[in-house]
Amino acid sequence: MSARVADEERARLAEASWALYARDARTVVVDGPLAAGARSRIWRLLAVDRTGTRLYAVKWFRPRHRSDAEALANRDAVAAEYAALGSLVQVLSELASDRYLLRCPAPVQVWDWGFVMSAVPGRRLDEAVLRQEVPAAEYAHIARGLVRALVAFHTAHGGPYGDFHPGNVLLGPACDIYLLDPAPAAGWLSCWAGQPAPPHLAVDVAYWTYSTAVRAVRGSLWHPRTASAFAHLARALTEAALQVTRDPALAGQIERCLADYWNRLRRTGPPQRALAAAAARLIR
Repeated sequence: MSARVADEERARLAEASWALYARDARTVVVDGPLAAGARSRIWRLLAVDRTGTRLYAVKWFRPRHRSDAEALANRDAVAAEYAALGSLVQVLSELASDRYLLRCPAPVQVWDWGFVMSAVPGRRLDEAVLRQEVPAAEYAHIARGLVRALVAFHTAHGGPYGDFHPGNVLLGPACDIYLLDPAPAAGWLSCWAGQPAPPHLAVDVAYWTYSTAVRAVRGSLWHPRTASAFAHLARALTEAALQVTRDPALAGQIERCLADYWNRLRRTGPPQRALAAAAARLIR
């Protein structure tokens, strides 16, 4: 990271801290990074007010100022994710689940560079599977709750969830599940070679299957026993989607999206072609 970008990140964290002061926080402490990706980094803030300590998360989008168009795209991505988070809060508050309570972070304040939301407790679903902390019998229950959440989100927001994979699902301390980081502004979601885009549910379920299978193959190098668990988790969402929607055409639409994801991965180079082949075999 360049010194200029590091200075900007510190300035944005300070701006978020001052915004929390304006909400009656007496002390705000930047507690450390929570997660990082190619486009953004998330930091945790501790804010102490009259009622106690509250936890917040600041999502800072890495600046891309090579052109005005890229700067505008960055702002649009921030606005789209913040709006999607608001839609997710609304639909989850109205959604009933048979076993798990579905939740997500609450949006607090947005700027051109990112936003503040509440921080939520829990462990990532993919890491819990890797450590064999989730019984296989629970996969179907978790998947059904996630599918219901996706269907409600698609109806409310009018687009796919985006970066939907087990790393963006947290298992809370009780019977609750937290959904993180809806990313509907991702450009690859609309790239279907001139053909009509498939249903939003097919897009998201296929990406879940794709990303989980890839994680299974990569993780099997160090944890051979977990490959079958990840494969089971990958298939569970498709099975739940077919059960919830009762749409006979959905299976083919998911396969179409999945084939597109494999093709995109293969085009990135020989190692990725081998990875795509192994991941596709794993979930057959």
